Amino acid sequence: MMEIPKLPKEETKALVSVKKTTKLTAKTRKVVVLPELQTYVIQPNRVTFTIFDGFSLTQLKAFSAIMLNLQEAVKLDMNSGDFKQLSLFNQFEQSIKFDLSLRDITKDPRAYTPIKEAISQISEINVKIPLKDDKGKGYHISTSLITALIPDEADYKSVISIKIERSIAEYLIQIPKGKKGAEQYTRYMLEVALSANSSYTIRIYQLISSWKSKGGFRMSYKEFRHLLAIKPDAYSKYSDFKKKVLMPAQADLFEKADCWFNCDVDGFKTMERNSEGQKELYLNFKIITPEFKETMLKQRASIVNLLSVHFAFKDSDLQKLAHILDNEDISSDVIIMKILKVSERIEESYKSAQPVKDKKAYALQSLLSNDWIK
Repeated sequence: MMEIPKLPKEETKALVSVKKTTKLTAKTRKVVVLPELQTYVIQPNRVTFTIFDGFSLTQLKAFSAIMLNLQEAVKLDMNSGDFKQLSLFNQFEQSIKFDLSLRDITKDPRAYTPIKEAISQISEINVKIPLKDDKGKGYHISTSLITALIPDEADYKSVISIKIERSIAEYLIQIPKGKKGAEQYTRYMLEVALSANSSYTIRIYQLISSWKSKGGFRMSYKEFRHLLAIKPDAYSKYSDFKKKVLMPAQADLFEKADCWFNCDVDGFKTMERNSEGQKELYLNFKIITPEFKETMLKQRASIVNLLSVHFAFKDSDLQKLAHILDNEDISSDVIIMKILKVSERIEESYKSAQPVKDKKAYALQSLLSNDWIK
């Protein structure tokens, strides 16, 4: 009887300073490379779900740097402290002020001029910050976020003086309590946001980061577009939306961030009935993390060993199963059970008039002919 290998359980403990982890393929190993410097930004979920209509890539990067300057207050609020006692909050002022270093946004001096222009324009753009009253009724605040004092000439020592109205600053800092006291916040890596090549990358990265502890989320295609501030006439076909929005973000994040997604997997988009009974397109995000990849690596290694020991599989045989072994949507437990069923059929054949002559060939053909999607 074939022994069932004990698969490693999925880890839930977050990595603190991981630089890289690995992913198994049937023939090669890929490396997940995270930024060497890892600076985490924490923000309330209402900031994550704010509609940043009209924000460019540079402006979203600048806003992430602005949130970085509010981290002392955010963390104090998370620990039940009074952030209004910080020197940042002068009780006689109706706004908070701090200096934003251009070096916090980019190390490239050639980018200083466009960054200055982008920050200048932020003060002219209104955003919609969602909130709910005590009865759960939804509202939003439509407001500009900052005013800025910007130097005409800039070098690596230059700073931009940022001023935020006190009430807006409190919305950016305070983390509301959800059901059972759960804190509603998003934690993401600043370096990932600053290295993004698309404005959609930053917004999608923040959104999936807010759901990372849950492992995934489901959202209507219409709502998702709304959160990304995509106009109704832009990318009206899903194929265009995938090509221009999802794929660039996926390429930016895939195995380079602390979480990413795969919009190419089966079941990513589904047509379902909404709360009103009407058919609507939904997007189903499965959030992948380096921890998940590391666990999958160990599980797949057990499977590869099982096939090698019991069926004498070589690299060439494993390569034919690469589309199965590398598919993150196929559970390792499912693969193990199907291998066991193949083994049982081979054992039973030895008691019949037509025993299996080539165990490896039979196992390979059986695994390839399985419908792994179901």
